Amino acid sequence: MTNGAPLRGSSRWCVGLALLVVVVVVVVAARPSGAGPPPGLPGPLASRLEPRPSPIVNGVLSWRDPAVGILGTGRGICSAVLVGCRTVLTAAHCVCPNLAAEACLDDPELTDPARFTLFFQHAGFFGVARVAVPPAFVFGEGHDVALLELDTPVTGIRPAGIGSLPGEGAGYDVSFVGFGESGATADDLGLKRVGAARTVACDSVPEATHICIEYAEPVGEPGEDSSTCYGDSGGPMFAGSRENPIAVGVASGLVEVACRPPQQAYFTELAADLAWISAAGGTDLGSGPCPGLLAAGGPATQILEGEGDLDLAHPEKDFTFEVPAGTQELRVAVNGELAKGNVDLYVRAGAPADPGAFDCAGERSTPFELCRVASPTPGTWHALVARRAGSLRFQVTTTLFGSESPPPPPPGAWLTSPELPGFRAKARITPPGGDPLFGGAVGDCVSESLCIEGALAGRPEALVRVIGPRPNGYLWVQISRFTPSEIELWIEQLASGELRYYRLPAAGRDEPGVSGHLDRGAFRP
Repeated sequence: MTNGAPLRGSSRWCVGLALLVVVVVVVVAARPSGAGPPPGLPGPLASRLEPRPSPIVNGVLSWRDPAVGILGTGRGICSAVLVGCRTVLTAAHCVCPNLAAEACLDDPELTDPARFTLFFQHAGFFGVARVAVPPAFVFGEGHDVALLELDTPVTGIRPAGIGSLPGEGAGYDVSFVGFGESGATADDLGLKRVGAARTVACDSVPEATHICIEYAEPVGEPGEDSSTCYGDSGGPMFAGSRENPIAVGVASGLVEVACRPPQQAYFTELAADLAWISAAGGTDLGSGPCPGLLAAGGPATQILEGEGDLDLAHPEKDFTFEVPAGTQELRVAVNGELAKGNVDLYVRAGAPADPGAFDCAGERSTPFELCRVASPTPGTWHALVARRAGSLRFQVTTTLFGSESPPPPPPGAWLTSPELPGFRAKARITPPGGDPLFGGAVGDCVSESLCIEGALAGRPEALVRVIGPRPNGYLWVQISRFTPSEIELWIEQLASGELRYYRLPAAGRDEPGVSGHLDRGAFRP
């Protein structure tokens, strides 16, 4: 994503066709004949990148947006969005590289489900059982959508709703998510980014079937003034709140080949295809929860974010996190730059993980890995991301699925401070082997912070800040603590009534320090 980058192949018909040819030439030239597929996802995702999908330009990395995944087509990489527990929406040109349904539907190889693979940061890998493309699809003219039926249902993700903009296509604030590159020469396909922009009138594709955005100088803040690029094709355009996003389009193409300003990117408008989507998707479509687990991002789940760079000098990186009691399932996933190397993943409870000692391992020799642990032991866990080959940047997403709603706030007065305007909090501090204490507010505190006292009046045991808005569009909650005791915090945004619950487990006797917490998706401004 350019500044959340533009999708490649998102140009008007003639330019888009030329773009595909250019991409194929570049890929072939970069890989000697007979060298085999580039490093990538297993199965269909390990195939050569043809055509190459578009990434978000001038975007920011995302560990949220659980419904958005990366699609391997056997001929390239695209983005996609879950719209039912076993139904995925993407761009038709990701399925039909000949850019028209007429030729595509006559070629069984192109719609063969066996050549497709999906990966979601919060759920892992899925195969495809059925592929559907609208017979009216012509790239650059309209209906650039496709539905994929998964071979098994997804758990732990709430599907995105599908809808339309409330009026004409220009002047609406939208966001979009994809696994594409951050620029025409960035070569960082495989990282997940989110960007935002305002819709404009389309000047190169039919407005009745498309939604367009403009990427122009001067470029604004990352994540707020974005476009698409190679690999973002098929990724969703969202409207509405970040808590309840509605997919109104899928990334289709660019007017120019380069993922840089000036540039207009266009998305297929789903309003023009709602009838076909409804008929092809059937009763599985809908944004209701899928059975099996509570949805990632909900009040009873935690999403922990990590990232890093691996190379010969820095071949591994360790991540430590706390698993609370009552966790129903632990999922740790890695996604990294596809063309640059491979990684392995090792996860272990209570001690550092390595290739010889782990409770779960992901050793697919790709930059995409997953570990799932049912009913994990409460306490400290370690995740090791280890370089197998190459040098690459990666994201690691840890999702903790609870089995019930978080506890309600305890009785008593809320804590407030002029240093934390628009928010109030309650705190419960439980010393090891002791009784719970209800935290109080310390009057003389650090700037822009709420300090919370426990057993001793005036001595802060926790510090709370609300930071932002940050480039990803959220207000972040930062919690620092100065005690080994367990700390529970309830933080409420007064304007919206949104309530967040955080639990920092007691530090063990042998732990070298106490951990805090940073929630990068806590509240909308």
